[in-house]
Amino acid sequence: VKGVNFDGAGAGTCFIYHLRYEDGLEGLAPDYVLGDIAGCYDLSNYIEVTRAEGAMVDGGTITGGPFEFCVGDDEADHVSGIEVNGATGTNSQWVVTDEDGNILGLPPTPEVVNFDGAGAGVCLIWYLRYEDGLVGLEGGNNVSALSGTFNFSNEIRVYRHQPDAGELVGGSFEFVVDGEADMVSGIAITGTRSGSNSTFVVTSPEGEILGIPPSLEAVEGIDFDVAGPGTCLIWHLRYEDGLEGLEMGLNANDLYGCYDFSNYIEVVRLSDTSGKGPVSLFPMPAVDVVNVSSKSFDKENVQMRLYDFAGNDISNKVRRVDSTDLSYDVQSLPSGIYLLSLRNSKGQAITKKLVKK
Repeated sequence: VKGVNFDGAGAGTCFIYHLRYEDGLEGLAPDYVLGDIAGCYDLSNYIEVTRAEGAMVDGGTITGGPFEFCVGDDEADHVSGIEVNGATGTNSQWVVTDEDGNILGLPPTPEVVNFDGAGAGVCLIWYLRYEDGLVGLEGGNNVSALSGTFNFSNEIRVYRHQPDAGELVGGSFEFVVDGEADMVSGIAITGTRSGSNSTFVVTSPEGEILGIPPSLEAVEGIDFDVAGPGTCLIWHLRYEDGLEGLEMGLNANDLYGCYDFSNYIEVVRLSDTSGKGPVSLFPMPAVDVVNVSSKSFDKENVQMRLYDFAGNDISNKVRRVDSTDLSYDVQSLPSGIYLLSLRNSKGQAITKKLVKK
């Protein structure tokens, strides 16, 4: 079949079948009609070969690309520099499809298409040459449904990236810089996430990049006590290859490339002005009751919260011992390590580690 030269047959249409049969078949000869074959046989579906008059229809070769865009940022994304060579045929049309061949657009030129509005994904640009009478060339159809004399060029791929860093939950965190290790815990990422690369970024409130921990485990391994008093922000970042500016000491507001930051989690590091810490817990480890001694911490309207290292609230049972101290009933708690957070009406906030025996 592949050795047949259809050019010599002139204009017209012919069909290629596959035939299986038993001995004794009659009528299998040139110029006979398929319907007159007699015997035991079966014909496959057919493949149509259309022989058009004049020059052969050829979509040619298109050059340029591939193209990659960061979409969803309301900035127009247009291709450029695409050229066609070697195309022949009476009519022509640019065609944009998805990877399955569904027709997304029929632009006069590919340069007029704004790919930013298409969302994340991949689409293909083709050049089509065809003769009069082509059927099925409409948006929403599949190119496999085209019928007539036509030929497509090669395709040029357009990658539409749209990173999504999701949402961080957990925190916020407040620590006293007192020489004891202060680690965050219970942070998780929720929501749909996308992007070829990911990392976490710790910045100052102004955006200065203080650290680039690669994972949640690395984030929870940071001892924020050694950073001294101040505030920092924890972000999740998803990005595509080629991102520029992701370096410690630079500013996250100056990143260049295709990326997305999640919301941030705040970590407040309070100074220890008393020399012994504004709050201490005793006895430690605790058995029945842990006493909260506050020195420079205002004790009026104190809210206390006990939670585990996964960020789960344990209880909020607080009882006042006297005018200066508070206590927390831990008798029913399982043995383990917890975090006790205190906040007063003046905005002072402290988190201390509590060990239950």
